[in-house]
Amino acid sequence: MDERSDGVLPLSLIVLCRNEEAAIGRCLDSVPFAAEKIVIDSGSTDRTAAVAAAHGAIVIDRAWLGFGPMRRRAEEDASHPWILMLDADEWMSDELQRQCRDELPGLLERADALQLSRRTRYCGRMMNHYRPFARDFIWRGYRKGFAAWTPDQVHERLRPAPHCRTHRLTAPLIHDSYASVTHHQEKACRYIDLWAGQRFERGRKPRLLWTFLAVPAYLFRDLVIRGGLLDGWPGIIAAWVTVHSSVMKRLRLYELYRDARGS
Repeated sequence: MDERSDGVLPLSLIVLCRNEEAAIGRCLDSVPFAAEKIVIDSGSTDRTAAVAAAHGAIVIDRAWLGFGPMRRRAEEDASHPWILMLDADEWMSDELQRQCRDELPGLLERADALQLSRRTRYCGRMMNHYRPFARDFIWRGYRKGFAAWTPDQVHERLRPAPHCRTHRLTAPLIHDSYASVTHHQEKACRYIDLWAGQRFERGRKPRLLWTFLAVPAYLFRDLVIRGGLLDGWPGIIAAWVTVHSSVMKRLRLYELYRDARGS
């Protein structure tokens, strides 16, 4: 894999975003070795596009299609064989940047898909125990043609091809997920409609009785099994909002079926 004398690699960084002027610059700057940086902006009303351009990105304005379809479409904009796909509220730690500088020149020859170790900062505090906030292994780097994004509107996944060579980078990718509990709730509400609409289109039917009966199990899972209690009040609050969102998704799915039957 060719590497320029300045350490830049033939890799395209792609970031999907909307109204992320406070975060987009840090995300872009944390990947200094990318030969190309592309920001797909979906109707920002703040200075996201201007900030991204000032930090060296090509900015493309594109109507929102859903997470999976947007990531698939964005691949076509990349001019390099390797793609690194980050969110605007994610950024490479200094440790991960050093690991990439040391290992990527060789890995881009020997591997086809890269898994990153993501750690989440919740309301300003790093989560050390609550999974998946504390440690989440995600596929984000890949050679074109060796991995594909699922077409899901929300909770999309990058799936490496069975035959591809994989590698895990162990230094942390930092995820500044939620600045406040209100921010967490607002973001969860956006995902509720996306999740319910996707399930409705696939013919998945709501099971309200099971949903309510499962609430204690959900809480036990997130507080005890996933370790929310070990992170103190931030972990407890994050677990509660997550469980509440799970219930609301299913109630929204019920609403969609109810409305469809009444039409």
